[in-house]
Amino acid sequence: MIQYKELSLDVHTRAADTRAVVDAQIELTYGCNLHCVHCYTDCYNRPDLIKRELSYAEVNRILDQLAAEGCLWVCFTGAPAARSSCGRISWTFMPMPSRRAS
Repeated sequence: MIQYKELSLDVHTRAADTRAVVDAQIELTYGCNLHCVHCYTDCYNRPDLIKRELSYAEVNRILDQLAAEGCLWVCFTGAPAARSSCGRISWTFMPMPSRRAS
């Protein structure tokens, strides 16, 4: 049985050779109110920038593009729970057979 670290190393090595996208990170919201010391996006937690966040449809379009490119991992960050559509967005990126069943 292959261990996850071996799988990840193999996938990322092959992706580097072909310049394929296998993982991505999406900031779902600037609306986090935690103000963590380590957070690099805390300076963006302003009402004027929150209004410019990607819409649910825009996030779905990006996820569809990532899936079409073969992306395996997406890290949702920016305090995703602070965004009301987070559950729908996470479900959207499920593997295609599961996704189409909804």
